[in-house]
Amino acid sequence: MATALEWMFSGNAIFHVHNAQGVEFVYKIVLAELDCNCDGNPHCANCNGTGKSRRFFASLVRNNHPALEGKYGYIGEATPNTPRIRTTTKSRWAEDSIPFKTLVWALEVVHGKKTWPKGYGLVTRRCGYCGEQLRDDYDADFGYCVGGCKPPEERKKEEPKKVDAQPPAQVQQPKKKVKKDEPACTCGVPADALTTTEAVTIAEGINFFSGGNYTATVHGTTLIVKDRQGREERASTYTQAEAIQNRICK
Repeated sequence: MATALEWMFSGNAIFHVHNAQGVEFVYKIVLAELDCNCDGNPHCANCNGTGKSRRFFASLVRNNHPALEGKYGYIGEATPNTPRIRTTTKSRWAEDSIPFKTLVWALEVVHGKKTWPKGYGLVTRRCGYCGEQLRDDYDADFGYCVGGCKPPEERKKEEPKKVDAQPPAQVQQPKKKVKKDEPACTCGVPADALTTTEAVTIAEGINFFSGGNYTATVHGTTLIVKDRQGREERASTYTQAEAIQNRICK
């Protein structure tokens, strides 16, 4: 079974990043084997002496973000060794754009450096090698065609479609279970009081996905969110923080 990271750099990975409001980005990371200019150096770090360097290029295939008007295109060069994207002269998305930052966040998640903000996740049901949709026969959430991939001429030329699947456990942020009518404990602390870790995770998500319109900080276990006009909101419970995040990170 491939890990999310291994699958993402298999050669033809198509995946969806979505949030609870239904906003979705469809990305594709493809492998290109290019001639290396090392003149056959057996110690070349790019090709290991094979003469062919393996490079991965990421693109936004489709999105439904209301501010982006369905735009798509090449983002930059990705690498399995680090959760970073390098823009090139042909990149159509700047480093401060929402599609670029969302893809970087997804790479940081599969590298184990971050978790998803509440309501965000990643799904795919396509072969990492050929990009074909996996239906009844697939070997894992991040899987491949069972029995081998079809030749290119036999593959369907279809645009990636949204799949009805839950985010895989490898990249899904655990949900905090809170009983609606659960009384506060005798010490006066709410049953769903924020922890520092939860507050920091939510603050990172707001700062990352709000496009600079909001600034979130954490003081102790309290989430503090300010807009550009300096208006402030505070949350000391998970329910309050989740409501603020869902409203801002649409």
